[in-house]
Amino acid sequence: MAHIRPFRAVRPPRDKVGLVGSRSYLTYSEPELEARLNYNPYSFLHVIKPELHEGQRKSLTTGERFRLVKEGYRYFRQIGIFTRDERDNFYVYRQTKGARSYTGIIAGVSVKDYETGHVKIHEQTITSREALFEQYLRATGFNAEPVLLAYPDRPAITQLVNRTVQQRAEYEFTTTDMVMHEMWMLDDDETAALISEEMAAVKDVYIADGHHRCASSALLARHLRPEHGPWEYFMAMLLPESELEIFDYNRLVTSLNGMTSDEFVEKLKRSFDIRQMEHLHRPTHRGNISMYLKGTWYSLEVKPELVEDTVVGRLDASVLTDRVLSPLLDIHDLKTDERISFLDGTKGLHTLADAVDSGMFAVAFALHPVSIEQLKEVADTGNIMPPKTTWIEPKLRSGVLIYEFDENG
Repeated sequence: MAHIRPFRAVRPPRDKVGLVGSRSYLTYSEPELEARLNYNPYSFLHVIKPELHEGQRKSLTTGERFRLVKEGYRYFRQIGIFTRDERDNFYVYRQTKGARSYTGIIAGVSVKDYETGHVKIHEQTITSREALFEQYLRATGFNAEPVLLAYPDRPAITQLVNRTVQQRAEYEFTTTDMVMHEMWMLDDDETAALISEEMAAVKDVYIADGHHRCASSALLARHLRPEHGPWEYFMAMLLPESELEIFDYNRLVTSLNGMTSDEFVEKLKRSFDIRQMEHLHRPTHRGNISMYLKGTWYSLEVKPELVEDTVVGRLDASVLTDRVLSPLLDIHDLKTDERISFLDGTKGLHTLADAVDSGMFAVAFALHPVSIEQLKEVADTGNIMPPKTTWIEPKLRSGVLIYEFDENG
């Protein structure tokens, strides 16, 4: 069962939310960070990146940084950039990017559902990162970015959400990446009860983005038990599976491990049927991989008998590693090897070709996107996907809704 509950969010006023919300700070270049900190006094980046405040780069210990984050957050509350809602609510959030929109419910999700395996994972978390973020949660007392969870479509929930979005949105703003954001407060107790009841009938939900945030929230709850409090839940956006969008996650490699292009292609023929393409080639199905090498696109069709017949082995990311990266290019650890880089499918295949043409990389590989069925199969069987297998949207903003662990606010 998926146990969810409404909560009293801390959030910006309607006229400032577009200035407050930020992407993950890791997605900004240093000039972008500096510009936002210098010219936008409302940006949540002032809170979460105190070492860069006013462009002053400082060396801080972990404890000092977390203390400054908490101080910055308290200051934003003090001057009214953040205020806490007077009652518990669910929040309906919609993100529109071009012709595609994603609409979900932001709620508190039970940590126990994660611990009992009803919030399912498909990525491996790193223990040190779990511990670091748990320390962050404990020190700051809040979580500012929802985990993204996918659930099997339920028409009753869709109907209730559609009814809500007919009203005027509490938030409606567009960010500089040309994405429109809307948020509605679902404060009708009867509707909220119906949504909770429908969600309780869902056996399992799947983490789309936020594995470390889930693991760290569970670690915090375990450390604070047997007490009960808001830490028994974590903030998440629950999105119907049909609205989740999974893009390809592609690979760029700096060298051919001492081989010429012709030698490399000849060795690839042991595992793939290869066709040279006249134009850009996008993989058309599972088992079909695109390669860009020396100004030319190739279609690589893996020989079926060479694919490992396991849930993970059948993933194209695994096929590429098992048949190309590891045996031919001597790349065995995708997390640490500096010869390999990754580019998400939202950037387009032309960007892959441009990277190779620039001379920075020798070869690029484009993969067919993983399906939601493949993701669920991996999670349901207790397996883990290879690193950088999926790029999932929507990407949620920090600082739009904040979940506090201090019940007294």
